[in-house]
Amino acid sequence: ASDEPPRSDAGQDVVIRLPTDWAVLDGRDSLDDHGISRYEWTLVKGDPSVSMKVTHPGLLKISGLQRGEYTFQMTVTDSGGQKSSDNVSVTVLAPERDPAVCTGHCSHYQFLCDDGCCIDIDYTCDGKQHCPDRSDEDFCQK
Repeated sequence: ASDEPPRSDAGQDVVIRLPTDWAVLDGRDSLDDHGISRYEWTLVKGDPSVSMKVTHPGLLKISGLQRGEYTFQMTVTDSGGQKSSDNVSVTVLAPERDPAVCTGHCSHYQFLCDDGCCIDIDYTCDGKQHCPDRSDEDFCQK
């Protein structure tokens, strides 16, 4: 019986915007006629301090991403030892103060700055100013 080499597919390129600093890469669309025995992910380009954790065969959670470009390579190996690689790029954009979140209406997971902007609740009382008016720090118990 013939054994075709695998076809790797590391998934769609990813674009995220800080403060989101993580993403999940999905290589499960890779195909092989006899089954894939191994998925291997490597960082080809980007800040090497990124954390890479395989959460499931073919899935890679990356976290601690910094602003910039990353390239990850996924290599799949089939049961016959044949390999195929595919790259996926991850672009991390700088944070943006989105005027849409300055409506004065925040979710339960957000803090309402005095100027009507919402920030992530985790940013309050962390010793750093996130609201333009410092209201995220000023209300904290000193």
